[in-house]
Amino acid sequence: MITLAYNIDPLLQELPRTAAQSLLDAIPDLALSIPDCRHLAITHDETLNFEAGTTDPPLDLARLKIKARFWENPATARKNALARAFQANQVRLWFTTDPGSVLPGQPVKSLLLSSARSLLSRQYYPQKRFSQPGVPNWTHAAAIIVPHHHDREALISIFPQLEKTVNVIYPALEEPVLPLSWAEQEQLKMRYSGGRDFFLYAGDLSESQDLIHLLKSYSLVKKWLMTGMPLIMAGPATDWTARLEKMLLTYKYRVDVSVYPDISQTDLKELVAGAYVLVNPGSSTTDAFALQWAFSAGTPVIASQSKDMSEFCKEAAQLSPAGDTDQLAHAMMILYKDEYLRSNLITKGKERAESLNRLNTLQQYKAVIMGLLQENS
Repeated sequence: MITLAYNIDPLLQELPRTAAQSLLDAIPDLALSIPDCRHLAITHDETLNFEAGTTDPPLDLARLKIKARFWENPATARKNALARAFQANQVRLWFTTDPGSVLPGQPVKSLLLSSARSLLSRQYYPQKRFSQPGVPNWTHAAAIIVPHHHDREALISIFPQLEKTVNVIYPALEEPVLPLSWAEQEQLKMRYSGGRDFFLYAGDLSESQDLIHLLKSYSLVKKWLMTGMPLIMAGPATDWTARLEKMLLTYKYRVDVSVYPDISQTDLKELVAGAYVLVNPGSSTTDAFALQWAFSAGTPVIASQSKDMSEFCKEAAQLSPAGDTDQLAHAMMILYKDEYLRSNLITKGKERAESLNRLNTLQQYKAVIMGLLQENS
């Protein structure tokens, strides 16, 4: 029986990020869609356990036995342990998000999920030697999945030999969120916003998400419209969250801003479904889970006009130039006042959710896997 192995350690290390959890949760469903294979999760974590056979086909667990030798650095020792695990379990295909775990010279095909930004970083891109550009190990992957077409173009411009290797599959692995009824919306608003409609940011409470930019734009909205509509920011806390909460103590409109760090995912989904507008000021779609929820729930979206967001959202969001405080405030103000535009965005979002969803993503992953297994079979 053919064995497919999944590299779960990088995803475990990224928890509690929602994107990492979504991909971890998707692996058993992906295994279920390919029943004629053995599916193996590989980890070096000695404390990790799960009950084998809980899925059909079962997802088994294998632990890396890293033998420390004085002449090996940790990275080399891990690669050697991985090669031994491949041989012992007769692994045919390696599903990984770690570019460093692609092992050239092994009789195992690697399916790598990453981005151009990561793959072309100094960590995975060797320096020139003898005036010749280095060739990264990850270029030996049998298939590479990137989240956007411009990622693919960036890789192929440097490595044209990857033309048939690089695939584009949008990072959409969230279950759809149902719209709230009128009564549910009113109850939600009473709990979180004093019965008022609200702007919402949902995502990591991180500096990288341009939340200061959002607060500056919200200040302009308050100044221009004299509106009482509050702003709610909710999602996983980060090391920067405490600094955000401290800054809000001196923020002019602090009474109308609420922060909910580490709110449960159930409550966060409910907030997204009940928001008047979801505002996403960040430029990356790495953690675009809230956008997917909003599209399916019928919540209009304002997003950054970055390459990633423009491609991910298409016409399903009101796009605002990244970092432009005035333009983001203008977009928030227009959606506050223009019911026709708001209704149109809701319609476009639901249309986008029909193609940008978990089922489609898993089917595309499966198609790539099946294509690799059929080659030279």
